[in-house]
Amino acid sequence: MKLYVIYLQAIAGFPGVLGVIDGTQVKVKGPGGREWEYVGHKGGHTMNVQAVALPDGTFSNVLMKYPGSAHDSRIFRESPLYCDLQAGWKQGLLLGDSAYALSTFLMKPLPNPVTDPEKRYQKALLTTRAMVERTFGQLKGQWNCLHQELRYSPPRCCAIISACVGLRNFATRHHMQRFPAVDDLAEAVEVDDLLNAAAPDGKVKQQQIIRQYFNE
Repeated sequence: MKLYVIYLQAIAGFPGVLGVIDGTQVKVKGPGGREWEYVGHKGGHTMNVQAVALPDGTFSNVLMKYPGSAHDSRIFRESPLYCDLQAGWKQGLLLGDSAYALSTFLMKPLPNPVTDPEKRYQKALLTTRAMVERTFGQLKGQWNCLHQELRYSPPRCCAIISACVGLRNFATRHHMQRFPAVDDLAEAVEVDDLLNAAAPDGKVKQQQIIRQYFNE
């Protein structure tokens, strides 16, 4: 599912934000082949679904084809959105957690904020990141099958997840009845140093944002 955001906005002090990116694990039945690839970070068979959450409670740029062992950073690097942002064909800023590599188009938490502007940046980013966890929780609350276990083949699971996301987006944008959210706590972040090495221009961009938008 490739739904592009057609506007930018300021979120929690961050300029030109496309949305907040993250992945969530959806339990599935162990497939017949290459079963080990579907063992998630917490054990059990899962698929790693990555999406960009928007302030209105909908998702864009949803990828649901990856097994549970796939790193969030790898999924993002192989996505059409990453290619478009890196090539400059799409402009905007994503907010993510420490599973992602810092770049000119993706901001992540500081490893050790010291100054007041850095602490304000950190608080704003962490607070905003809760939006994607809340949105995933609402998705699973609306479609309980995503909170339990999908007992189908991976391709059929992808189709079901895609349908659930599409229906949620439709229901949210048409202000239909909300469903109680289920807990969708952040997965333990497993950092791959090779994938997540920050680009020098990403660090420069991060410091520019801190100085310009979080100095007071």
